[in-house]
Order: sequence, then C-alpha cells, then structure tokens
Amino acid sequence: MYRPFAFPARSLVLAVTVTSFLPACGGGGTAATTDSASATASDSTASAGPTTVAGLPAPASSAAAVDSSASSILQPIVLPAVTHATTDQTVAAAAAAVPTDAAGSRALEVSYLNSVVPPELMDYSHLEVAATTDLESMSDGSGPFLGLRTYHGQPLVNSGVRAEVSVDYPYVQGQTLRYSWRFGILNGFTSDSPSNRWWMFGDWHDQPDPNLGQTWATYVPHSPSVGLGYGQIKGQDYLALLYGAPNPTTVGLIPFSRGVWHTMVAEITWSQGANGHVALYLDGSKTPVQQATGANMYNNYQHYLKLGTYRQPDILGDTWVYVRDVKIQTLS
Repeated sequence: MYRPFAFPARSLVLAVTVTSFLPACGGGGTAATTDSASATASDSTASAGPTTVAGLPAPASSAAAVDSSASSILQPIVLPAVTHATTDQTVAAAAAAVPTDAAGSRALEVSYLNSVVPPELMDYSHLEVAATTDLESMSDGSGPFLGLRTYHGQPLVNSGVRAEVSVDYPYVQGQTLRYSWRFGILNGFTSDSPSNRWWMFGDWHDQPDPNLGQTWATYVPHSPSVGLGYGQIKGQDYLALLYGAPNPTTVGLIPFSRGVWHTMVAEITWSQGANGHVALYLDGSKTPVQQATGANMYNNYQHYLKLGTYRQPDILGDTWVYVRDVKIQTLS
C-alpha cells in the first residue's frame, strides 16, 4: 500500500467545521435571513462536519467588489503537458520510490518545496501530503510552481484529507508579518456548491509552546485563528476570511477568477489581545479587500502557515490547487 510522504511528526487533529458559505444558525437552529455569508468554527473532531443549510442567497456587503477586468490583466495558468493521471500502479510505484531514511526523505521533500518556497524559508517548510502522486512540480515562463491534489477517498494525513505546504516561520507576539503567495485553480475545478462544506486554501494554526514544555503528544489544537476558506455561490468562486481566537468567525468574502494566477498578501499583527489585526490584499489592491481586528493567537507561540488544499472528507471530486512564490517578511 501507499507510504505517506514526508510531513512534520505531529499528531495533528484539526476540527475546522467552517460553514463559510452558509447562513449562520443560532442556538435554536434557525437560519439567518441576511444576505451576507458567515461561518461557525468548532473544536469537535473533523469527522463531525458542519451543519449545512440550503438556499444560500448571494453575498452582498460581506463580499469584496469583483474586478471585472481582473481576468484580462492576470497571468493565465499554463500547465505543461501533464495529465495528472494516477492509477493504483503509479501510486504504488511512487510510494516505493520514497526513501525510508530521514535524509533521503527530506531531500525528496525539498525537491518539491523548491517549486514553491525560496531557500531562506526552506528550513521552516514541510509538506503534508499522502503520496507523491498528489504533488506535481511544474514550471512556466515565470518560474516553478507546485500542484497539490485532494480527492474523495484519499488516504488521511494528520487525520485529514489534505495536500499542503506548511511554513513554521518564527515571530514573537506583537510583531507584524507580511505573507504573500500566488495561487490558482483551473476552469474545470470541481467545487462543492451548493453544499459548500468546509474547504481551506490557506490558514494559520496554533501549536505546542516548547517554552512551556508542551508537545504534540498532549496538546489539543484549535480551529485556525486566521484562515481562507473556499466555496462557490451562483457560479462565482470565493475565499472567505476566517478570523479570531478563541472563537473564529467569517469576516467576509473575496471573489476570484479561475484559470489565472492571483497574488494574495496578508499582513498580520499577531496578538492574544485586542491589538491583533489582519489585512488582506488581492492582486495588488491598494486597500484591503478584507480585514479584521482582535485576538488571533491561542497561545504565546508562533502560529504556522499552511497553503494548498484541506477539505471535508465527504466532498467528491479530484481537484488540484496551484501555489507559487511564497514569501514572508517581518515588518515590525
């Protein structure tokens, strides 16, 4: 059978019941009647899944404005001559080719990470993926990029259906960091509309504080304090900004286009207090497309970035998310 590819030695069980594209339900279970999208997050197990509500109206004030010219000015996603086709035989062959020793496994992992992170971030970076057949290192006229795949029935990694790049970049509480990357999906990408069960394209997660002697063996992680959920409403794809600790909620939606590379910039002031802040900028926007203020740390230790695709296990379809040009800068 398959052998999991390299990923951090963590017993990571996430419970992101993000209903980012569904009307909020109150304590009595009645759906909200507003036309803005909202979300709930829970610390229950990931297998529990969110409660879904039918008949979602189109978002209004919660969604950033759609730039109708975006698709004409953004770089198209151009794939080399690959089919992403896999069979039981190719999966088995790929698994057999993964080195069993730590040095060889890390070398293979780095060979994929070279497509998405620069050398200065390599020591902080890892992959969380079931098999090398769920990765594709590619290149176009602008340089390398990485394809990350999730599909129904995929073997679980750290208790989830995921294919993600993680970057555990160091900082201390009170600092402001700028994270940037480019991402895209193709025109044939299969959404989970209209159910829109939770699906993350990026998030920041808490972890044990080694300064307190904490380890993954006993640490109980939480839903992301900052996250970007994915969904589709009436044919339009959106990212949803999820924010807050200890009770993350959906701030609003960000529309984006298929078939082109989008640039996301997230400037985050990390704090367990009211001075925490996030501002998101898409495709060179001069003002934030979404922002939020308040606590965004569960503990006093750095929260780590994850990019790619992580989704509710019952979602059907075989999908690829493409990521490139990850950068992180400490601003203050």
